[in-house]
Amino acid sequence: MPTAVLNHVCLQTKHFQKSIAFFTQFFDAVPLHEWGTVGKGDHAIILKVGANVTFEVFEDHSDHAAHGIWDHVAFTTDNIKADFKRAEDLGAQVVVKPTFSDIPTFSGEMVKMWFGYLQSPGGEVFEMIQEGA
Repeated sequence: MPTAVLNHVCLQTKHFQKSIAFFTQFFDAVPLHEWGTVGKGDHAIILKVGANVTFEVFEDHSDHAAHGIWDHVAFTTDNIKADFKRAEDLGAQVVVKPTFSDIPTFSGEMVKMWFGYLQSPGGEVFEMIQEGA
């Protein structure tokens, strides 16, 4: 049985260089591995975006729908407002500004968090979450 630890999330993008530049700067990411042939549909890079967290960006040249699509990817932050400003300074657009939410759970507990959505210069939408009040 495999260990229940997420290895990486893969983003397919038609705007490879824009996406690489944005996510590398936004997360102060370190490129770990790059392979494939530029422009041939097999070009990818693995970025280290945090302790034991990697993010794969894959160059997409297809004209068909993906065989599987994730709705979105969410990243945890300890300062959502500063990270939104940093993202905007790097060319991202705000989709949903940072918003506080009390989410009642079925067990009666309240999940308190800030959340918001950004769109990178390459067009990818992602969520940022700051847990707590």
